[in-house]
Amino acid sequence: MTRTRYLIQRGNRWYLRLPVPRPIRHLFPSGKGKPRDYIVEPLGVDYTPARTECAQRVAEYRALFAYASIKTPDEVSADIAAIKGRGAARLAAQERELKQQIELVHRIWVAQQAKAGAAA
Repeated sequence: MTRTRYLIQRGNRWYLRLPVPRPIRHLFPSGKGKPRDYIVEPLGVDYTPARTECAQRVAEYRALFAYASIKTPDEVSADIAAIKGRGAARLAAQERELKQQIELVHRIWVAQQAKAGAAA
């Protein structure tokens, strides 16, 4: 069973909220330059894909936390950008798949409506 400890909902969106270990917080600055206590990132509006993405990002960030103390701040920033980029690519792929499924259902519905209209 996937743990959803770091998955929170605000309004109708799901977010990752992962605590940054105290000894390396200085390597994860906020927008204002202060050390960040938590990494908070949007994961989407649907629970199931958000839960999957949350588990993936938690694994990636934990791997980064393990080696962050021996990296430079620039390397950590590059790793964070890479994690976000991979997450965005996965979410885009999920959206493409969903759009394809919707188009297929729509085509089937149109074909059924055409048959029903021809039969009447």
